[in-house]
Amino acid sequence: MISYKSGAELQDLAKCKLERNYGISIFTLLTVGMVNLSASSLLEQLLSGNTFSQYLLFLLVDFALTAFLSIFQTGICLFFLNMACGQPYKADHLFYGFQNNPKASFTVAAATTFVTFLSILPFNALRYIYWTTNDLNYMKYALLAYPIGFLVMYPLQLALSQSFYLLLDFPDYTGKQAILASCKLMKKHMGRFFLLQLRFLPLMLLCVFTFFIGFLWLMPYMKMTYTVFFLDIMKTPEQTP
Repeated sequence: MISYKSGAELQDLAKCKLERNYGISIFTLLTVGMVNLSASSLLEQLLSGNTFSQYLLFLLVDFALTAFLSIFQTGICLFFLNMACGQPYKADHLFYGFQNNPKASFTVAAATTFVTFLSILPFNALRYIYWTTNDLNYMKYALLAYPIGFLVMYPLQLALSQSFYLLLDFPDYTGKQAILASCKLMKKHMGRFFLLQLRFLPLMLLCVFTFFIGFLWLMPYMKMTYTVFFLDIMKTPEQTP
């Protein structure tokens, strides 16, 4: 009988792993966040426009840029995996995905980005029509399309959630193999991961009331919890994809 840790046990373990490591963890995640924010702001300044062709170009370039920058997730996963396993960890692990098997990392990054892009595409299209027509009906449709898109996107993101970790655990994997392995692995654990993510919702709401400053500490806590979750579901041979 396989016994897995509860959500509370995973969170407690994450706290132990992060003890005296919050500083470098915050710095690492903040660095990636600032790079993403800067790139997004620059893109909006360069490609903002009112015509449909300009808006379409913006969406396509935004997709490509987001997919490229998502390669950082491989390095983030390595950073927290090493910390969780008592191995050396440092901030320059962020560039691991660009330096080691970048094609596989980009494939996974593009897949996760595409899921989000496709899910919110109806919302973006309806929002654009509202901007050009000022017809409030389209904004109503857009507000309806967004939660529907989220309901489509969220299970797919859960299924893909272990892909970056699997690339690290199985360095010879292609991006496609990591994606398929993640989907297979999460068949039995999707509900557990959903409930684990749900446990952070009260803390996220509290962080909003700190003018979002609390997220500096919450994000490493969440990432480490998700890392030890991965280690938990991979701890037996039966769970190896």
